[in-house]
Amino acid sequence: MESVTTPPPQSASGITHPEVPTIAVPHLERVSAAEDLRWLDDHYYLATVALAVTCFLLGGWSGLVWGYFVSTVLLWHSTFTINSLCHVFGGRRYPTTDTSRNNLWLALLTLGEGWHNNHHYFCSSAKNGFYWWEVDPTYYAIWVLEKLGIVWDVRRPPRHVLEAGRSVHASG
Repeated sequence: MESVTTPPPQSASGITHPEVPTIAVPHLERVSAAEDLRWLDDHYYLATVALAVTCFLLGGWSGLVWGYFVSTVLLWHSTFTINSLCHVFGGRRYPTTDTSRNNLWLALLTLGEGWHNNHHYFCSSAKNGFYWWEVDPTYYAIWVLEKLGIVWDVRRPPRHVLEAGRSVHASG
């Protein structure tokens, strides 16, 4: 009888290489299909080194410390805050298998990431604030980039997801 084994990941990069810390690994199958994403994955260090060098050239040591190190640590902590507090505080519009919640204050603090229950219900959307009253500055930036033709195929929540959220919100 023939045994079947799973081959190890082929990429030795930031997304699939275990010794490189990553925050999230969204849609790995798309990374292997898109040439530009695969190149970025294989050369993950270039963007971070370029940012660090630019911060140093523009601001010296203080530019490097504040523009690169402090901002990176704040970004990590914002992510960790969402993944912790948005599972404790806030409202639940959608029934999910976890404890994710939407929280206006965290959404304001993290530029829209606080609409965590929305994200867990329909995670492939670029828009975490599904309704006009859910402030989502990150999505507004993506929308501008889309209008400028810099990004395309931006996913938004489909009508049935919005309607389900309205009926749950209205009855809850």
